[in-house]
Amino acid sequence: MLATTAPYQQYFDTDGSPLDAGYVYFGEPDLNPETNPISVYWDAAGTQPAAQPVRTLNGYAVRNGTPTAIYASNDYSQTVRSQRGSLVVYSPRPSSAYNLGYSILNAYPAGTIGARLAQTVSVKDLGAVGDGTTDDTVAIQYAVDWAIANGKALYFPAGRYKVTAAINITSPLAIHGEDPQLPGVPLAAPTMGTWIYIAHNGKGFNVTSERGVSFYQLGTYRSTQVPPVAGVGAYTPTTQEPDYYLATANNPVLERLVLLNPFIGIQYQGIVTGQGGGGVKLRNIRMNALSIGVKIDDSYDTSVLSEVHIWPYWTGSGRYTSWAYMLNNLIGFSFGRVDNPMLTDCFVIFCNIGLHFFAGTNGVVSRMFASNVDVDRSQYGMRLDSADYVTGFFDNCSFHGETTEIAGNGSGVLVNANNCLLRFGLLECGNMGQYGLAVSAGKTANTISVDNLWVDGYALFAGSTANAVYMTGANTFNINGTPVITGPGGSAGPVYSANFDIFAWQTTAPVRASATLYTNTKSRPILVEVSGQNGGVQANVTYSVDGVQIGAQTLGANWYGTFSFVVPPGSTYRVDNFNSILMWVER
Repeated sequence: MLATTAPYQQYFDTDGSPLDAGYVYFGEPDLNPETNPISVYWDAAGTQPAAQPVRTLNGYAVRNGTPTAIYASNDYSQTVRSQRGSLVVYSPRPSSAYNLGYSILNAYPAGTIGARLAQTVSVKDLGAVGDGTTDDTVAIQYAVDWAIANGKALYFPAGRYKVTAAINITSPLAIHGEDPQLPGVPLAAPTMGTWIYIAHNGKGFNVTSERGVSFYQLGTYRSTQVPPVAGVGAYTPTTQEPDYYLATANNPVLERLVLLNPFIGIQYQGIVTGQGGGGVKLRNIRMNALSIGVKIDDSYDTSVLSEVHIWPYWTGSGRYTSWAYMLNNLIGFSFGRVDNPMLTDCFVIFCNIGLHFFAGTNGVVSRMFASNVDVDRSQYGMRLDSADYVTGFFDNCSFHGETTEIAGNGSGVLVNANNCLLRFGLLECGNMGQYGLAVSAGKTANTISVDNLWVDGYALFAGSTANAVYMTGANTFNINGTPVITGPGGSAGPVYSANFDIFAWQTTAPVRASATLYTNTKSRPILVEVSGQNGGVQANVTYSVDGVQIGAQTLGANWYGTFSFVVPPGSTYRVDNFNSILMWVER
């Protein structure tokens, strides 16, 4: 017996019904057939040219109302559109991917596995290859457009998808891939999971949809930015646009992403006239950014950043020259006009500035809430530049400097602005080349409050005379706990600079000195707490009240010591043999 088959191919609409009054275009392989058409024919001999687009009736290509076959002399691409002109499917080479592409268009009863699977379309179903060599730009853009037109999520199976132009997303779309894994060998191209190979200098994803866009489990990488091994030569990366550019209004979501060597990782720019954007949500993102990790401006609603880690992946057994470039140029997080942003559990290492606040066109940060933020081995942990009137609340923040790689003017917190209101819970500034916390000269009306301050090393650059805390002019510093300030450089100034207001439950006296007699002029007892460092030889540090020695500590060469004692009202007191007073608190 001979099995019978349908004499002609049948086309289906997006709802699974036979495509009626549709349009079929044929073109050069891997190109857009509507702009790059080829000759097709009604007959196998190629003597009867068929005009494009070919129309359909009840799912069949027709000639004068009669179903017929279409012939092409070579491989071809194909686009099918509905009678309304909306995209049904595109295939760059139907001979290899066309039937698979159409299998997703079949209609399934609601609640079935088929219906569930039909909610997502794969970019490979629509012609993308993902081998890291084939240019998948056209196929991916068609897949994006098709998924948007048909209300589908877009799936990128594991692979490396090369793109040579930006992928534009103009309407709501969910994109997801398979968990991208960094290569085990530094300088090697990634191979595990889903990766978008951005082989050009423009934007990776260009999102202009006003709502409903999300990215999940994708990696992006740029091979042009791979740095040479240390000692090979200076490293200056190519200036490039962001891997993700989000000119959207309402809360795009980016989660579980890896960005390898972006010049700019993620940029959110709200552009709705008179309204700004509605914020962005970033969760569990790792990147090796070179110039800016995350930049947000004109966000008029809450932006949330959680578990974003920015660090130099290219390390290997030695140091790579990207580190030096990053220390002089990289900004981890950059904020312009952002209303009520929330930043939690984030980490940056080897950067110029960890948290940067700048004056956006339409304002500055208002009411930032940041907790568990670690900026390590960087010039500035947090810096405000011309960003007047910034307000924020920060807790469990650790800012550590880098004094071995470069020489610079690093500080834990630098406020180069006016009228800012900053409140810190626990603030640690360590290993700083210059100041622990500072307000630039000439800047006024700032109020900075710290519940628990720990400055563990400051003025460490040779010749620095910086203070642990520096302010001038009409600025206010509220400190609500006993500060721990240790390890200044050899030329450091006093712990606190003079001429600014300190209000607290204690009186801090940075001008106190060893071997000097003082009197408690208050009508109540005071508690004196002193921390300091001994000189180059062993010494017996003593403290006395009314001429009577009440305590002593024997400190070895260059040892640190801390002690406290009570002074009755009207009594005299002094400390002797302490080479360097780091902190003297009376309360």
